[in-house]
Amino acid sequence: MIQVLRQDSDGSGTQLLLHPPRALSARQFVQLFAALAGLMVFAAGLAWLSGNRLAPVFALLHGFLVAAALRACWRSSNRREEIRVGPDCVEVIPAA
Repeated sequence: MIQVLRQDSDGSGTQLLLHPPRALSARQFVQLFAALAGLMVFAAGLAWLSGNRLAPVFALLHGFLVAAALRACWRSSNRREEIRVGPDCVEVIPAA
């Protein structure tokens, strides 16, 4: 997402704030993971009933991997960059 912070009245400079869009709120993120974990547990239960005794272990491991990946994606959306465009230079500054 691009947000215009400031634009000089004479048109010689602009200041922009860039940050990745978030498709989910924190609550929706937790709900998504809960739904995915529920499906993994259900599938592992069916596999266990059909004779695959290691399915719950692999489902648990897979759940941790999916949680770590979703958390990394969520945390990476906190990045922001400020871009200042002037008549003779362009500056890109990582914002906190």
